[in-house]
Amino acid sequence: MKTKPFQFQWASLTLLALFLFAACGTNSSSKSTKGSNPKVTLGIPVQVATFIPAYLAVTDGDFSRAGVDVTVKVLPSAQLLPALASGTIQFVVTGAPQMDISALKSNVRLVGQYAQYSNVSFIAGPDVTTATDLKGKTISQSAPGSLANVLSLYLLKQHGLSAKDVHFVSLAGGSALVASAWKSGTIDATIQSPPALQRFLAERPGSKIIEDFSSLSFTGAEIAVNNSYLQQHRDTVLSFLKGLNSGVKAWWTNPAAAKAAIVANGGTQATADVAYESTLKVFKKQIDEISLDQERGLFNILSSAYDPAMTPDRANSVLAPGYVNAALNDSP
Repeated sequence: MKTKPFQFQWASLTLLALFLFAACGTNSSSKSTKGSNPKVTLGIPVQVATFIPAYLAVTDGDFSRAGVDVTVKVLPSAQLLPALASGTIQFVVTGAPQMDISALKSNVRLVGQYAQYSNVSFIAGPDVTTATDLKGKTISQSAPGSLANVLSLYLLKQHGLSAKDVHFVSLAGGSALVASAWKSGTIDATIQSPPALQRFLAERPGSKIIEDFSSLSFTGAEIAVNNSYLQQHRDTVLSFLKGLNSGVKAWWTNPAAAKAAIVANGGTQATADVAYESTLKVFKKQIDEISLDQERGLFNILSSAYDPAMTPDRANSVLAPGYVNAALNDSP
């Protein structure tokens, strides 16, 4: 019986300690606490170096610290737009022009970029020496209006050819299907970016780069958002942009981590160095707004090579400016 007061006091102190611990935990909690952040999905078309900074931001915890939990999902280009427009996924990072074309008539807006130039090259098999040799050849694309389709049309036009002079084959099953068709010789030409570019060239002796598009102002990594989500969840969009920005900055400041992310997400140790170095030619040091002049330049290419109705004066309607600047101004 004499031990009961001691037991009571011990129990009371234990409860008090738990209360104080919980109170302290509540006061010091942040948006990066596991399970407390809103969850979103980011879609990318393929695991190539251009789109790997998002993986870096996930593994380094940049998104979580910014206040959002992000799942990166690989979807073939033909599936990205329906998924984004419907809200099945909330964000997409991909190269122009698919989202630019789609944003004119769907629930999609472009909020930013981190590669103003496209990190892709047009490659062809041993039977093609120059672009003029493409007449009668078969070129792969994921879908009409895709990056491969539009840049191929642009290249053909520069050399006096048109879509009627070649055979386009849509391979919407993803990069593995394109790789198989390339290796077997079913297609004569395709557009690729590192590290797949180096692998494709090695797998088909005599193949070569016909056109390097890295100097063409054709957005290589643009950030698209479901417009309804953008209007309803501004804070989460800003958190996403902050996290992605940290991943892009880490890409520059931590090359070893960037190369490891390339290897972990579809690359190989043998090609990681080349793939990484290729991105530095086109990447910005941080995410950025897409300027109206830049978008008008893209629409000028689209109107001349793809769809005459995509005149530069319509470029403003696909952009949602101000979000990147707001995110960066609120970042440490």
